[in-house]
Amino acid sequence: MSNKKTIITVSILSLITIFTITGTLLMRNPSKNLIASNKIVNFGHYESFADYELFANLDSISNKARVVVIGKVVEVNKPQEIKIGESFSPEKNESVDVTDVYTVSDIKVEKVIKGDVKPGDIVSVKQRGGLYNGKNYTEKGAEYLVEGDRNVFFLEVYDKVPASLMNPTQGKLKIKDNKILFEDKFESKINDMTEDEFLLKLKKS
Repeated sequence: MSNKKTIITVSILSLITIFTITGTLLMRNPSKNLIASNKIVNFGHYESFADYELFANLDSISNKARVVVIGKVVEVNKPQEIKIGESFSPEKNESVDVTDVYTVSDIKVEKVIKGDVKPGDIVSVKQRGGLYNGKNYTEKGAEYLVEGDRNVFFLEVYDKVPASLMNPTQGKLKIKDNKILFEDKFESKINDMTEDEFLLKLKKS
């Protein structure tokens, strides 16, 4: 009987150790009320998983986004830890800050489709992930911004933190040779179109 108790105790401790090592961290982003988690993929690499709203077509994401612009990525800043909310800690019996690692890029606005911005403005956009304190954080499915690229951006904006893409994949559309590339990101088939065609389509919707 004593041996069985010892085996059970060791097994429980082993499970606790495994969960501790894998570093699973639950966080709630109050701005979107979404649950996300970070877990170790391999040593020094943490991959984030999150539930985002997916959009069936261009109209749905345009209507939901608070800001829609065409702009150029003028700078990709070093990753940083940003406070995204608060969570109650039973251990401390108080609210504690919830933070995550983000890469913030500066977007120079060229054309405004929607939102309280104007051409020439710099809009900071954060994406989860980046190399921070020797650890590499990534978000599954994310397409990270590249300095010099031009994109259409569908953004959610906040008062105290940088804006976010509406979701990591549909939140931006690449522009190449004056063509907006949809790359089968939506359920509804959308053919690539020029910037003028894109602007006209959204104005009509």
